[in-house]
Amino acid sequence: MRQIILVLILLFPHSLLAQGNDPEYNALVDEMLEITGALAVSEQMSDLMIEQMGNVLQAQGNDLPKRAFDIMADEVSASVSESIASGEFQKMMYPIYAKYLSKADLEAAIAFYRTPAGERIARATPLMAQEGMLVGQKWGQTLGVEIGRRVTKRLEAAGYSL
Repeated sequence: MRQIILVLILLFPHSLLAQGNDPEYNALVDEMLEITGALAVSEQMSDLMIEQMGNVLQAQGNDLPKRAFDIMADEVSASVSESIASGEFQKMMYPIYAKYLSKADLEAAIAFYRTPAGERIARATPLMAQEGMLVGQKWGQTLGVEIGRRVTKRLEAAGYSL
């Protein structure tokens, strides 16, 4: 039993625990989230949530007036903004950053993002992510049709019918 405990202690990622609770490390993560525009993506996330909620409501036959959608949009945006302002999102990100990046990694990345090229990349990333989401949706829809066709054909060949 002592050997098992010793092995677990040796294998436990102490650096993760330390970085996740280190105020200096967390401040670097906060800076990284800010400088890369990750916090600004919340607006895109709000817009996507609003669109999805509207689509679900319409698919269910709820023909709500525009004012109802405006209220829904206001509440979604306010909820996301309040969560960001409270630091809730950032706190959830600390262990993820700690898992993959050291303090030195974050310092080097922040130094890069302070360069002209880094600033351009930081400004472009949210826009590229937004366009990439649209491309991903279109690709998924197109691929979904092809996957459905192939699965149906293969299942039928194996004697199954849908």
